[in-house]
Amino acid sequence: MNKKLFISVLTALLLLSNVSSLFVVKADEIVYEEKKVGIVNDDYINVRSGPGVNNSALKIGDDYVYLFKGDEVSIIGEDKDSDGRLWYRVEFNYKGTDYTRWVISLYVDIKDNETNNDDDGETTGG
Repeated sequence: MNKKLFISVLTALLLLSNVSSLFVVKADEIVYEEKKVGIVNDDYINVRSGPGVNNSALKIGDDYVYLFKGDEVSIIGEDKDSDGRLWYRVEFNYKGTDYTRWVISLYVDIKDNETNNDDDGETTGG
């Protein structure tokens, strides 16, 4: 093999190995088949780039983004941090923009999605 071809092949292999590392998915993360509705149960909570307090909090400009008590999120998955604490992967809207980030499960209650019938026959959320 000539030197130029060898260098080209080697360069291509190095580039491919770097690109493939961008697509690594953690095996521990659970992705839900159906989204769950979550309600924030604390005064305010950070949203983070990954499960765990060592991951960066979402910041837009100079302001950190918080979710507040009563805010509704779509829970699309879960994972544990290095200390074994459960985190939810959530979708939410902040000032007209949709985000997908992580929140610790301790401060989010999963809303019961069952429906109940009232005495008048109307269906209401449970």
